[in-house]
Amino acid sequence: MNINIKNIICKTSSVLILLLMMGSNVFSQTTEDTLITTQPDVTINKTITTPNVGGVFISPNLGFSFPLQSFAENSKSGFSLGARLEFASTKIYPFVIAGTFDYTTYPGGEEFKSTNFLNSANTTITSFGGGIDIILTKFIKTDFTIPILGLEAKMMNISRKIDPESNNPGLPLNESILAYGGSLGFTLFVFDIVTGYTYAKDYSSINVKFRFHFPVAKF
Repeated sequence: MNINIKNIICKTSSVLILLLMMGSNVFSQTTEDTLITTQPDVTINKTITTPNVGGVFISPNLGFSFPLQSFAENSKSGFSLGARLEFASTKIYPFVIAGTFDYTTYPGGEEFKSTNFLNSANTTITSFGGGIDIILTKFIKTDFTIPILGLEAKMMNISRKIDPESNNPGLPLNESILAYGGSLGFTLFVFDIVTGYTYAKDYSSINVKFRFHFPVAKF
């Protein structure tokens, strides 16, 4: 007898991993899925009940950002801190919806400072936005981790401090731009490692982030 249950398990396993800390009451709602059991000359339809689970999570993160193109000409790699408010549910599987906040600071490049006779230079970027993670276990079979693909849009507020300002080579001290990005990573229980690319005109970058998930609400 060969009972194919992998499709149903994949539907709930990714969200269940995120809900490990939320207790047994997450199984308050159910849905029904149909299985097909096959024998040499017999086909039997079976219906089993699978849980509808969901929750809201806070996901603090930290990481590193590597400026690209013209941004790399005046800044070194930066350190970032941030957080995401996430909504996950088997009802919208394989998607996870998130609101995002990030704060990244980039020290000025040594060559940039020496060329322009600067004592110091620093760029900080504060961003707010939203994104969607796609849990790839719906399409890719894995045993130990959950691969995730992310898409994000955010508003970036850029602030520069240059000393002395009189030697500023024409860089804007304050501006705001709309940025877009994509990422690829994997989840191991409540821990993510994600590598992403952000397109932001003169502030594009490659980013590596480490994220942790903590439950806020369950249903």
